[in-house]
Amino acid sequence: MRDLPPPAFPRRTHVTETGLLRRLRGMCAAGWPLPAIAQAGATTAKSLTDFARTGTSTPTIRGAILTAWDRLAHRPGPSAQARRRAAAKSWDPALAWDEHSIDDPDTAPSGTRIPGRSQHWDPSVLRHELAFLTHHLGLGHPECLRRLGLSTCRARQLLHPPPADPGTRHTSAA
Repeated sequence: MRDLPPPAFPRRTHVTETGLLRRLRGMCAAGWPLPAIAQAGATTAKSLTDFARTGTSTPTIRGAILTAWDRLAHRPGPSAQARRRAAAKSWDPALAWDEHSIDDPDTAPSGTRIPGRSQHWDPSVLRHELAFLTHHLGLGHPECLRRLGLSTCRARQLLHPPPADPGTRHTSAA
């Protein structure tokens, strides 16, 4: 008896329609127009539009979106128009999600700036995002901060907070 070859792409049984829609919108927010996403996923823009409208996926659409996500999600797309449209609709960018939460309908995005909403930055999340953008995408710090919607001054405040005022220290009673 021979072993079967591994699947063309990993089976992701936890993927939900919510997660698929978030992935599709995240790629648009990164500047990928639907025809480019469709081409990367070996499907049609009409199929993606139909999915976005109905929220119901087929195995083919599921595979197409996951394939396109793997290829495009962490790369900036060529379309400023796609970015503007996504921002106007307050779609969350790809980096706003992690693989552990994107499919959970009860989670909110974290990590990156969300168009139209203020973002609370945790220094550890910011360090993680900067490491990813610099090491994996090869971006310089000015471009990273631009993509994250942060000024240099704000990033410094988050990453290097001023020391606590000595007058506010509390001592514990022994």
